[in-house]
Amino acid sequence: MRLVLSLLIMFIPFISFLVNAETKSIVCNGCSSEEMQIQAERSSNRYKQSHVVVLDFVDETARKYSLVPSDGRFGKPIMTSNESYITSGEQHDIDLIFSYRKELIRVIKLAEAKSQISFPVFSPQQHSTTSSNSTELLYAGEVKAKGSPYDFMTASYYQNGIYDFYFEGPDAQLSHIISDTLDKVNIPDMKEMGAYLRIIFVSNSDGTGPNGFLSVTFDVVTQTFDVIGGRDGDKNTVPLSSSDVLGKDFQFTSGEDKAKFEKYSSTLVGGSTSGSGGCTLQVVASKQVGDRYIYTYTCE
Repeated sequence: MRLVLSLLIMFIPFISFLVNAETKSIVCNGCSSEEMQIQAERSSNRYKQSHVVVLDFVDETARKYSLVPSDGRFGKPIMTSNESYITSGEQHDIDLIFSYRKELIRVIKLAEAKSQISFPVFSPQQHSTTSSNSTELLYAGEVKAKGSPYDFMTASYYQNGIYDFYFEGPDAQLSHIISDTLDKVNIPDMKEMGAYLRIIFVSNSDGTGPNGFLSVTFDVVTQTFDVIGGRDGDKNTVPLSSSDVLGKDFQFTSGEDKAKFEKYSSTLVGGSTSGSGGCTLQVVASKQVGDRYIYTYTCE
C-alpha cells in the first residue's frame, strides 16, 4: 500500500503537467482539412507533442489533431494523426487568438495613420549594439522613422523609441487579450500569424529622402522587434547573418553609409572594424561604378 501511495505521489506532478500543458498551435492559412492534417503530422518532429492545433486565420477555423507514432514500411517510424475534440478551454483560447490577430492588424493600421501625421526623430547619442535574428506573410501596414536600417539594427534606444512612439498605449488591448487566455493553446507569434510591419526610413525630418526599409514583426509582451529582412538606402539587402556579408558585394554613395554598414556587419561576423576583438572586417576588393563604390568584404 505504501508503495502504491509513493508511486502516486511521484506521478502527481507529471499528471498535473499533462492536464495543464498548453497545446502547441501552428498556422496553415487557407488550407483544406487534408492540408491541415499534413501540417500537423509534419510538426511532430519539431514540437514533440501528442496533440497540435492547426489554425487558419483566413477562414478563422481550427482543427486539433492527435499525433500517433507507428511503424511504416521496413520498420521506419512514421507519424499519423487523427482529428480530435477541441475542449472548451482550448476553444476559449482559439477564439481569443483570432481576436488577437484582428487587434494586431488594427494596431498596425493606427500606427500607419499616425505615421502620416508625425514620426519619431532621434538625436545621435552613445548607444549599445544589439541585433535580431513556412507561413506566407501578410503586409499589414507601414510606419516612418528618421534614420537608417543600420541605426535601427545597432541601437536599442532607437528600436525602443519606435515601439513606444507607435505602439505604447494601442498595444494595451493586445496585452489584455493575452491575459484572458487560459493557457490551453499557445498564441503564435506575429510572424507565425502571417503578418508583418514595414518601417520606412527617411533622411530628413520632413519625411523626404527615402533611406531604406525593414520588414519586422513585434512582440507586445517583451516590446521588441524581430527583423525579417530589408534594404538600405543604397539598395543593398540588409544582412542578417555573417554569410550574408562575407564574400558579397555592397555599394555605397557616401562614407557615412559605408561606416554604418561596417559597424553593424562587424557584429554579425563576431569581430570589429578596428581589430579590437575577434576577426577584423576588411574590404578585399573595390571598384567604382558612376557615383557609387562597390566593396567586397571578408573577416580576418
